[in-house]
Amino acid sequence: MTLPKLATISAVLLLGLFIQSCGEEDIPGCTNAAADNYDPSATMDNGTCTISGCTDPEAENYDPNANVNSTDCVYARDKFIGIYTGTLDCGLLNQLNTDSAEIEITIVPDDINKVSITIKSGNLESDFELPLDAEVNGDELSLSAEDFPYQVDLLGMPVDVLITAEGTVSTADGGMTLTGSFTANVLSMETGDPLLSDQCQINAVKN
Repeated sequence: MTLPKLATISAVLLLGLFIQSCGEEDIPGCTNAAADNYDPSATMDNGTCTISGCTDPEAENYDPNANVNSTDCVYARDKFIGIYTGTLDCGLLNQLNTDSAEIEITIVPDDINKVSITIKSGNLESDFELPLDAEVNGDELSLSAEDFPYQVDLLGMPVDVLITAEGTVSTADGGMTLTGSFTANVLSMETGDPLLSDQCQINAVKN
């Protein structure tokens, strides 16, 4: 074989290898079909995939695959937030009884597991605002109050007292209704001695 022919064959082989190598060149991009920026033409994942979703493990809609927080995290407390109207019915503390109670539930900043509750009487003759703290546990709220100052009528005499409370309310329909009860312990403001204990029922519907 002559030298010119060898040179021609070598050139053809090199050209073929060059064309083949060009055809196999990787295309960088996101190869995850579930990603927001998925690139179907990419043949090599370059680590740029972004998946939007809730990245907080404590949220009800936590997405373990998400790497970009979409700020749409849903927490157990969220269903309760709002204003309810209903009844508060206590056995002994008649001054707390009302069939037009307004119950406002608000978030506690920096604590997704707690809410604040304010129960307003709605009656001119028994005007009061009872503040309660609440721990969120799924569809249930654990209520508590410490040393709420109030004046009750005991044996026909107005007496300044402190009320502590503990109980639970729950929802069975995503926060549209509240039912439950709490125990109200009444203490003398002057001495701290217990005066009476009462059971109060709550039934309310979200506005």
